[in-house]
Amino acid sequence: MGVRYQTGIVWGMAMTLRLEPQDEKALALLAEAQGVSKQEATVNIRFTGVRLSCGRGPAG
Repeated sequence: MGVRYQTGIVWGMAMTLRLEPQDEKALALLAEAQGVSKQEATVNIRFTGVRLSCGRGPAG
C-alpha cells in the first residue's frame, strides 16, 4: 500500500540556505544594518529583486 500525503496549501516551510563564507558575512552585515534577522534580510532581498524586475523600484 502506498503512502498517502495530505494535500493543500503549505503556509510556512523552512529552507536551508547554503552560502559561501563571504556571502554569509555579507548577509549578516546586511541583517545587522537593517536591524532584522538574516532570514528577514533574505526575504527583503528577494522582494526587492521582484520589484526591480517589474520596474517598480526598491520601495514598491
